[in-house]
Amino acid sequence: RRITVMSGGSSSAGGEDITEEEIEKEFESLTVGDDGRLEETAVNGGFLFTDRDDIKRQRKAAYSFVKTLGMQILKGKDLVSVSLPVELFEPRSFLERLTDNWSYPMYLQRAADSSDPIERFKNVITFALAGLHCTCHDAKPFNPILGETYEGVYEDGTLVMCEQTSHHPPVSHWEVSHPRGLYKLTGYGTWAASFRGNSVKGQQSGPTRVKFHDGGMVEWELPFLWLHGVLWGERVLEYAGSMIFRDDANRL
Repeated sequence: RRITVMSGGSSSAGGEDITEEEIEKEFESLTVGDDGRLEETAVNGGFLFTDRDDIKRQRKAAYSFVKTLGMQILKGKDLVSVSLPVELFEPRSFLERLTDNWSYPMYLQRAADSSDPIERFKNVITFALAGLHCTCHDAKPFNPILGETYEGVYEDGTLVMCEQTSHHPPVSHWEVSHPRGLYKLTGYGTWAASFRGNSVKGQQSGPTRVKFHDGGMVEWELPFLWLHGVLWGERVLEYAGSMIFRDDANRL
């Protein structure tokens, strides 16, 4: 499958230098409460899902699923290796879902343009953290088949290429290349998820590295996530654990 244009998560074209005025305009478009927090923010933190009809539909399928497999599914059984009801899925493959992490490539452009290791490090961290909220979904993507590929082109010409390189265990590889060679983001990951009572714990494991035109490189891994309220209560997704960023050449 191939798409010709893949828009970034920002109102600015992917890879272009976003201005302070554009950032301010984008924030003004967000709906916030009296406390200044996004309405999608749960009281104790995390992303709050508010589509009651969608949650009701998913819970009906989840209850049926739990009854079929019995109590073993509530004790940490790996969800990647079992067949789930189709109502729990979104209409995308995991390879396409991966691209949600990279919705703000303009920060990699800024990092590439900077000769200061600290400023470059800060922009890479901003790129990685900014994409996390774009991954807040309560539906599961479909598992890719072995050899499946996904390709996309950002508006500035940045090329995205993903491929499923292993089926058992499931492993995906990716490469994001700037059209003028300013940076190349590469990595691979495996995905694991398991039921923990009324919650699902998920983890995308594997390094992501961005190498710049001057030889500099920054590496990091994603934290794990919890999806609470699978069967009852408020449905909230939150990231936990830590994200460790490394620039070994500059001892950062």
